[in-house]
Amino acid sequence: MVVVVLTHQETPLKSHMLTDGSQSAIDRIFFWTGQADILLAIIKCIEDQFNVLDDINCADVRVILFVEDSPFYLSALLPILYKELVKETQAVIEDSLNQEHRLLTMRARPKILLAHTFEQAMALYEQFEPNILGVISDVRYPRNNKHDGEAGLRLLKHIKKERFDIPLLLTSSEPHNAARAASIPAPFIDKNAPFLNRQIRSFLLNHLGFGEFTFRDPQGNILAKADSLHSLEQKMQEIPIESFIYHSQRNDFSRFLYTLTEVELAGKVRPMRHTSFETVEMLRQQLVQMIKEQRMQRQRGVIVDFDKKRFDPDTEFTKIGNGSLGGRQGAGVLFCHAAPAQGSDGRFFQCGDLGPPDPGTHLRRF
Repeated sequence: MVVVVLTHQETPLKSHMLTDGSQSAIDRIFFWTGQADILLAIIKCIEDQFNVLDDINCADVRVILFVEDSPFYLSALLPILYKELVKETQAVIEDSLNQEHRLLTMRARPKILLAHTFEQAMALYEQFEPNILGVISDVRYPRNNKHDGEAGLRLLKHIKKERFDIPLLLTSSEPHNAARAASIPAPFIDKNAPFLNRQIRSFLLNHLGFGEFTFRDPQGNILAKADSLHSLEQKMQEIPIESFIYHSQRNDFSRFLYTLTEVELAGKVRPMRHTSFETVEMLRQQLVQMIKEQRMQRQRGVIVDFDKKRFDPDTEFTKIGNGSLGGRQGAGVLFCHAAPAQGSDGRFFQCGDLGPPDPGTHLRRF
């Protein structure tokens, strides 16, 4: 059982907090700011804590590590973070093929894990390091049972040294810490900023890979944008080779695929480096082919809901409307089409090509 305290009095909180950040009989302390969003954030936070291991084992989901020891700022930041995360996940869901894919996408969203001390943060980082999508850390929190004014800097510098490709964000209520964030280097957010939600959303879009994929040249100029596997495949073939190298070296492609919940494909793309190929162009063509194969695979055996804005010409079965598909004949054709995707070697379907019946055939009136 998880015990959560929700209070509107900030002063008594410190009497429940031990120097190492733990609570005797309390798992989490939150501060009531009058916003009901905190209730949903508390529920999702606890769900993520209990589900993260199973979801990683089953679907290799990503993890966002959030380090904050102040109940007041935790209660202000966590609802914003979840709200923006759910908003971006819903944008991905809109591009899903059907209702089944939408449910799977929601379950595969990144999980947020909380830490209150340096030791807790390091333990979570070491445990989930292969699945860390990003780290958000305060500057000042307990380390070695004492408040350390540089604990957040130590944590982020350690992670940066081990994993250059993990996006980092330093938060603080003291604006002068922006210069210290630049020394990591990492973006900085003032926790007292008037438009805090916009800054967190900017971090999700520009650093964690949510939203559209923005192709840039090494100087940072925008060249093109992609919002789906299909558009990513197309734009990847069109951009200059310098832009492709720039994103490949930063693991931007795999990070974007993770946010699309294309976990298996992202896991294959992430370790690929142009130094392992004879030419960079060979790597580009390999990635394009992998994306195309994944796009075709995820559509095989699936009835795709038609959307003229996101229509993929390679889609094999598309449904317009909300009714059922063709009774027994339609279901039979779909079964035969889906069977190879479920592992059949095709020996039972050597009679010819399978597809929808020609218009006007097999029509009877009773």
